[in-house]
Amino acid sequence: MQLKKYLFWSFSNQFWVIIIQFLTTMYLMRQIDPKDFGIFAVCMSVVSLCNVFLDSGISTSIIRSGLIYDNEYSTIFFYNIFSGSFVASILYFMSSFVASYFDVLIMSTIIKLLCLIIIFRSISIVPESKYIKI
Repeated sequence: MQLKKYLFWSFSNQFWVIIIQFLTTMYLMRQIDPKDFGIFAVCMSVVSLCNVFLDSGISTSIIRSGLIYDNEYSTIFFYNIFSGSFVASILYFMSSFVASYFDVLIMSTIIKLLCLIIIFRSISIVPESKYIKI
């Protein structure tokens, strides 16, 4: 019974995330120029790649492991905040190089603002994994 409940909530969560992302993308495509949409898509790709390295299986290991004590959760949480801040700061300082590579100067500012996503994601990994584990 618990497996069915987990699968239902996991599927519904992923379903609604995909629907909302799709609708947001459709809305953005209608509101901004194709060139600007492409710039934003490249910036989001760079940030998403950093988020993949940030998680690096920590959330999966929290969910699958047995008993985890509160001090271990705390250690993982602060490690994620540190690593997220580190990755975000590297991307922040590398944003001008990415912008010069694509020859689009506004991309630097967009990437600098999107670095906040990395920090917020690093803060949410442990609580989200702990919630899924329950």
